[in-house]
Amino acid sequence: IQIFSYKISARELGSDCGTERDCKDDVVASQCLQNRCTCQSYYARVNSTFCIQSTLLGYDCLVPEQCSMKVANSSCLDGVCRCVDGFLQFRKHTCLA
Repeated sequence: IQIFSYKISARELGSDCGTERDCKDDVVASQCLQNRCTCQSYYARVNSTFCIQSTLLGYDCLVPEQCSMKVANSSCLDGVCRCVDGFLQFRKHTCLA
């Protein structure tokens, strides 16, 4: 007799959880915080199943939060972390007014 095991309910960001493993098994770079699956610190939510590491100015990005988590007044513009209008880049970590 062969027994097959199927994972019926995969957790997503925002799902209920009791332990870190509840989230990490289904969403890389996630954590269980206040009984909800969330992205770890300095990781940005891309969708309900994907967290991506935040980054500095000049690096590739997918979502605005990936930039603004590390650099105030920055965003993901045309796939690259850049300062928003009205701010100038100073090194890789600061947008000056």
